[in-house]
Amino acid sequence: MTRITTLVIALIIVLCPPTWAQDDDSLPPGKFGVSVGVRQGFGQLGDDFGPGAVGAIEAGFHPAAFDQRLSIGLHWSVAWGWFGFVDNQASVTGSLKLLELHFGTRIRRMLGDPQRFLWLGTGVTLLRSNVPIPPDLERDYIGPHVSLGAEQFLAGSFIVSFEARYGLIVGGPRSISLALGIAFGH
Repeated sequence: MTRITTLVIALIIVLCPPTWAQDDDSLPPGKFGVSVGVRQGFGQLGDDFGPGAVGAIEAGFHPAAFDQRLSIGLHWSVAWGWFGFVDNQASVTGSLKLLELHFGTRIRRMLGDPQRFLWLGTGVTLLRSNVPIPPDLERDYIGPHVSLGAEQFLAGSFIVSFEARYGLIVGGPRSISLALGIAFGH
């Protein structure tokens, strides 16, 4: 683990420590968790490296009362991606490893149950790869992403989530990720 990754993890833990008590009239405003999933690149990225895996450490701040149908929050994550598990003769570079920082906002809508939500998000992604990747054969990219997901609060402080993320929309390699996550709300 690099020093930067360790620093980011330590900052997230300090800024979003899990706690078990909450106000009875509101949902936990903060969260800290992990997610794992699959990713497929589009265009030349998908042709060169095939399907991949993604894992992330996530945090967010999303204050909302139990009776609040719509709310806006902030979300950030550090994600690691790996491509090239499938034997692909077209890939001369071997496997592809990605490190990504995601910063964004989310609009969350409560479904009938006050602990179940759908959300729509957008933000910016900073991406770094171990090898030059299409479309510009660069290792560093920055660009926007969009995401759609669902969250279910369990036992007051646990959050189970599903997310579909598409990005980079412009300015870099495009891919779609599907991930499941578990987080602690506080």
